Amino acid sequence: MSAADLPAFDLGDGIALRVVREGARGSALRLELGRASLLMPIGLDAFDEVALLARGAIGPTTALLVADHGSKEATHDAVRARGGPSVSAILA
Repeated sequence: MSAADLPAFDLGDGIALRVVREGARGSALRLELGRASLLMPIGLDAFDEVALLARGAIGPTTALLVADHGSKEATHDAVRARGGPSVSAILA
């Protein structure tokens, strides 16, 4: 499935929620408001993250929600490097 086929939702007031990729454990989402964005790759495993990186689907983001509560299987360092977030958050 290409990124163009994945859903995007207009939440009003200039806020958009996009499905970036569907993975085996869930989806990666991107919330956008103007130039600010939050990347949430919470449903991706390492294979899915590498696929996103390979096709250049991870661009600059304002904030990143780290997957898997920050475990060693969490969001790959390359994802953080490519997105260059100002803030990375880990949910406990």
